[in-house]
Order: sequence, then C-alpha cells, then structure tokens
Amino acid sequence: MTELDPLKGFYQAAAYHQNYIVHHPSDRYVVVNDLPKLAKLQAKFPDMYSNSEGTGNRQ
Repeated sequence: MTELDPLKGFYQAAAYHQNYIVHHPSDRYVVVNDLPKLAKLQAKFPDMYSNSEGTGNRQ
C-alpha cells in the first residue's frame, strides 16, 4: 500500500551536488549512465540544447 502525505518541508541539496556532471565529467556513473542519455536527447532535440559547458545544458 502506498500512502501520500503532505510535504512537510523541502531541503536544498548540498552545494557539491549542484552541477555535478560539470564538475565530475569523468565520474563512472556520469560516463556510463548520464552522458549516453544526454547524447540521445541532444540528437532528438538539438534545438533545445547548448554546449556552453560541454554537457548539453538546456537554454
């Protein structure tokens, strides 16, 4: 059974989690999981991406 409760608060992630792929482009998880997904999205929606930081950041 799943129970849905009202959100009691929201906590921002620690600073080192922000822009993780930009700061850790050679991290194994990023290379294996994230970069291939970004490449597929860039190929499918090229007008929605900018390579200003080399990671396919959305405009």
